[in-house]
Amino acid sequence: MTTTENNLGNSTYEPLEDKDLAFGIPTKKRIFSLKDTAAIFICLSCSAVSLLSIYHQGISLYLGEANQLIIVGFLLSIMAICTNRQIALASLYYEAMHEKPTLQSFDALLRRNYMGSNIKLKVRIILLFLAALPIELSIGYKKFVNGSTISRIGGSNGKFGLIAAPGDQKTGLGFTLISDVYGPFWKSPGFPKTYGYNLLTASNTTSAILDGPFPDYVQHIQSTIATEEWVAITTDVNATVTQSHSLSEEERSDKTFWQNTYTAYLQYRFPKAWNTKDMLDGQNIGLMLSENMFNMSQAFIGIWNTTQNETFESTTERVFTSRRRCRGTWNITSTSITLSSAAILESEETALQRTNQSLIQNNLLEISNLFYLLIGEYNWRSNPRISNLRVNMAPALVNAMIWARVVSMDGPLDNISADPEAVQQEWLDSTSYTKASDEISTEKKRRTLRRHPVLGVVLVVNPFLTVVAIILKVAWYKAPVSDGFNTVAILASLHGKDASILSGAGLSGELQKPIGIGFRTESCKGASELVRVFLHEPGYSTRLSRGQVYG
Repeated sequence: MTTTENNLGNSTYEPLEDKDLAFGIPTKKRIFSLKDTAAIFICLSCSAVSLLSIYHQGISLYLGEANQLIIVGFLLSIMAICTNRQIALASLYYEAMHEKPTLQSFDALLRRNYMGSNIKLKVRIILLFLAALPIELSIGYKKFVNGSTISRIGGSNGKFGLIAAPGDQKTGLGFTLISDVYGPFWKSPGFPKTYGYNLLTASNTTSAILDGPFPDYVQHIQSTIATEEWVAITTDVNATVTQSHSLSEEERSDKTFWQNTYTAYLQYRFPKAWNTKDMLDGQNIGLMLSENMFNMSQAFIGIWNTTQNETFESTTERVFTSRRRCRGTWNITSTSITLSSAAILESEETALQRTNQSLIQNNLLEISNLFYLLIGEYNWRSNPRISNLRVNMAPALVNAMIWARVVSMDGPLDNISADPEAVQQEWLDSTSYTKASDEISTEKKRRTLRRHPVLGVVLVVNPFLTVVAIILKVAWYKAPVSDGFNTVAILASLHGKDASILSGAGLSGELQKPIGIGFRTESCKGASELVRVFLHEPGYSTRLSRGQVYG
């Protein structure tokens, strides 16, 4: 048996006489390994696929949000495996080359165990980062849900008109329709804002109720919609618009003005055009509408309190109603339809000159007599939630009254007359009309992850860190460890006498204090150099040479 003295001069080892019992495989230290190439390729590929699944319009629309979440989560998990391994190896290289490493720190990096004892603070921070990174990225990408992907598609001709929402047809005198259209606004008033099927509050003085798509057209679109999809249709339609025209202080105090107004409204007793009601405790409501029995274009609506020296004249709101052109966008899902955006396209003056207004100006609707008590039902002055918002509720309420009554009496689908011919043809032309496909913008939308720049950053973090870690490994390639460094490498290189230092830790794996670890190279028969591990060795380790075989 031969004995070889190491370069420290005071320790020896005895190489095996029988080479058949030595199962270690010597190798050269490679600057860049196939595993490094594979890690970069896998990370970049996974990142590219995840980015395409979100930022490519066609792929995003095809997958939908649920499938995107599954794919991105799976790819992030794969990238995390590559990234964690490369960062841990880069940390091993750094520890072996530039620090005074300890056995516990090496063991922690190999096992990704940040809970062990006697681990360097720097190493523990790295391990905590590796544990937290996949969790943070997993949480991060889920914050970008509820986005949408839009694709313009070819539509078909569609019929629009002055109708109630699908399912609300043939409801009677109009009370239900008023509640349906005005109720959402009453619960959450604001402007500019859309509500339900067809209500737009364009400003604090103007409200519009748009003509909507017919039920059979909506059902045709719904039959083409899959899960997580909806279709947006945009087109120009007619609308019933009510606008407030404020009374000046001079008009409110002008007795002649009011005398003429009352005379005009009171000369027709059937149907009653001016209705008031004492609601107790001094609260009064009043509605004047239909100054010549048929004309519903002008109305006065008021709520006043006699205990506060208020009168109808001092509190009333004057509004005018007309039919105007509007543009609306409806979002249609497989089970619902809502007005998502709208705009009034023309002024009241233009509409009065261009459009036949006889539907409102020459129609016996009995609105005041039927609906005036609804002012008490929707008393915005006695409701602190409403009054504190300073939102003008009157235009939308008068608009809802007129619209609901016209729909129930003269609408193309909803009128209560047994004879459809009872509705004048000149009104049908403006309350029921077909829009050509090229007049309707049709877009299919699907719920997807939002295309936010931060989401892109989340998806490239792993490839970036992987590449940085590999670059650092290349810079530290002379470190006396390789990508295959593990427990076997430590045992194969351990100096015989140093094993006794670890006595007592066979089951617990714990040591009483940090144990330094050093690497030295020694010459040996059968291999150009041997890498040896010495415990309790202070100082820096030997650096390896490129092209040299080590065992």
